[in-house]
Amino acid sequence: MSGREPDLPGLLSGPVLVVAGVLASPAYLRLAQGLLTVQEALTRVLVVTAVCIAAWGAVRLSIPVLLGRAAPGADVTEPVTGVVVDPTAPTQVLDVADHGSSPPAGPA
Repeated sequence: MSGREPDLPGLLSGPVLVVAGVLASPAYLRLAQGLLTVQEALTRVLVVTAVCIAAWGAVRLSIPVLLGRAAPGADVTEPVTGVVVDPTAPTQVLDVADHGSSPPAGPA
């Protein structure tokens, strides 16, 4: 075990689908009463499910930010990569007219 906290479940998880099913229950009821066609009921269920998945994604991304932790999947043990400036390294000054055809004779 790496010692990391377990990540939150994925976007398409059981609780998200249960909440979507509960929120879409009026569509099921109206379908059973004959007030909606099957296509209209399925469209409502799909829209509610998509909204629930998007809302869970927003919550999942905002929880670490609100708690002051790194985002899910971010490895905070990795060093920051990029340009490293070493003040003790010798520097070279290139002549503008030189166009980089040959390096200068020595450090400036």
